[in-house]
Amino acid sequence: MEPRTVIISGSTSGIGEATAAEFLKNGDNVVVFSPHQNEVDGAVERLKDLGGKILPLVGDVRDVRDIKHIVKETMHHFGQIDVLVNNAGVAMWKPIEEHTDKDFDLMMDVNVKGPWMFIREIMPIMKKQDKAVVIQISSIRGEKGAENYSVYSPSKFALVGLTQSMAAEVPTGVRFYSVLPGGVFTPLHMSVHPWKDPETLMKPEYVGCKIFKLAEGKKPSGFALRVYE
Repeated sequence: MEPRTVIISGSTSGIGEATAAEFLKNGDNVVVFSPHQNEVDGAVERLKDLGGKILPLVGDVRDVRDIKHIVKETMHHFGQIDVLVNNAGVAMWKPIEEHTDKDFDLMMDVNVKGPWMFIREIMPIMKKQDKAVVIQISSIRGEKGAENYSVYSPSKFALVGLTQSMAAEVPTGVRFYSVLPGGVFTPLHMSVHPWKDPETLMKPEYVGCKIFKLAEGKKPSGFALRVYE
């Protein structure tokens, strides 16, 4: 099989980096990016010997100029975009009265608007290809809310809705999926829940394998994959 070209947001740690590793081991081309150069450099150092080709870029999913740059550079280097994994995310866990407008805007911009802008930017490219896949990394909280998640949970519900809407809008060629993991041992999860025992959480590599398999595009568009051990 010809190498695929894969863009993964938030790919310098956690689920994103683990997913990048799976594609690289398969010989695919992977665009690794985050807003910070040092994070990108660290991820490339950890991933560089796995195989495939890495295109390291710096960009923030909240900035449409960065998204356009990432898409342009990807096309310049590889000539196609076969898989987009919208993984970058922000989480906060606190009562609604302690949330600020800035908290709301940050989570909605990263968790929802970023993926939406990325899809908007790549659709003209993907629609011209015979096959392409877009995967949104939602959460168990994207189908069942919980206390102290009054912003995070709605943002993850929105990703599932975006997936379903795009599956209806683009009925052929491009397949859209959601992934809804339970608790995963990542820096983000532990920053929100520092009291959690890592032994009770899934490993990022386990989720990365599930995402890699889903990217084969065999499930019907709009499918939501729940990932629990």
